[in-house]
Amino acid sequence: MNGRTDRNTDRAGKGKKGNGIGGVVRIVILAFLSLILVVQCARIMMELREDSYSYHATEDNYLRDVTFENYYRIFSNTVDDCELSRKYSETEREIRALGYYYEAASLYGAYAAVGDNASSELQRERMERYRQEAGTYAAETEKIDARVYQATSDYNNESDYSR
Repeated sequence: MNGRTDRNTDRAGKGKKGNGIGGVVRIVILAFLSLILVVQCARIMMELREDSYSYHATEDNYLRDVTFENYYRIFSNTVDDCELSRKYSETEREIRALGYYYEAASLYGAYAAVGDNASSELQRERMERYRQEAGTYAAETEKIDARVYQATSDYNNESDYSR
């Protein structure tokens, strides 16, 4: 042995025993945990791949929002509807124009309230374009205008108190 110890003996010179039950249990637990880790990694990869789906609102979603006069939701669905290859029905195109009209009207009201005439005029032009594109839903633009007018007058009344 020349001063070196054999790898199979411990310091006392006794030979190592087999793994025994404790060693087998550790190997089984390690194999089980490794298997769980591999399965979880595979599930995470599948979920990441599935999360890249495209959202699109259906025509029923748009019609329901018009019925309940939920114009912000129409605008939100219009912006979130990001399926590039999708072809919209005539009804969907008209209601989507209504969503963009709501955006332009809201911005018009905000710019008018703070006195930004150039920006408000730009939004007024957008409103006219989207009113025409709204087609059979153009009557809804009057309801949107009433809401924007109410919000703008509320803002002006509140700002009178802060002066």
